[in-house]
Amino acid sequence: MSNTEKRFIECYEQFAKDYINNLNVMDKSPRFKIMLSAFDYTPSENILDVGCGTGEFLELLGPNAIGLDISQTNIDYAKSKGLNAIQGNAESMPFENDLFNLIYCAETLEHVLRPDNVMDEIYRILKPGGTVIIVVPYNEYLKPYESSKYEFTHLRSFSDEKLNEIRRRFIKTKLIKILVKNPTWELFKEKPSKHMISPLGKIIEDIPIPTIKMLAFRISKTFKLPVYQPLYMLLKCQKKL
Repeated sequence: MSNTEKRFIECYEQFAKDYINNLNVMDKSPRFKIMLSAFDYTPSENILDVGCGTGEFLELLGPNAIGLDISQTNIDYAKSKGLNAIQGNAESMPFENDLFNLIYCAETLEHVLRPDNVMDEIYRILKPGGTVIIVVPYNEYLKPYESSKYEFTHLRSFSDEKLNEIRRRFIKTKLIKILVKNPTWELFKEKPSKHMISPLGKIIEDIPIPTIKMLAFRISKTFKLPVYQPLYMLLKCQKKL
């Protein structure tokens, strides 16, 4: 294990401890429930949540779901709630080939050291015909994270080109949702680990980005609020049979 990888794990152990200590402030459950409503799934399927954290989303996925996270602190917390979760690195997951019908990788690829390796692993362990749901930041302004107390936070954002690189791995893909958030960097600078969906934010399906930006600008002007724009993209991708 390299020195960078050791620091990465230490960073997310500390992040996990801080997160758990502030769960009442940083509750993500409303956001996860919105995400869950964005697609159909069967709880009886073999499901994996990559980067499961403390298990808030994992709780919603049914008894056959398993979570994986790099932080042992997160895994211990998830297990304390009776969830099936294991500690592991998403770049080298301890699962056999073609195992899962459905894999969620939500708000994870922006954090990992080598996202291509994670995508290779997801493809390897996804069953032929299986589906992966990926949520990533879209053209996010990253400079505010430089002032974070955590060495590793959002290491990258995803442009259209990077999204297409993900989609090229699969035979059937669709950009099905857009999460609208408040991207004002002052908010992130003040609370880099607490950014949530804005009060006006909601999932908007299959609306062109320029249209959303126009609507967001009109809303912000009418109510004298900061300009809102798409920040996260949700992709649904299917592996070839």
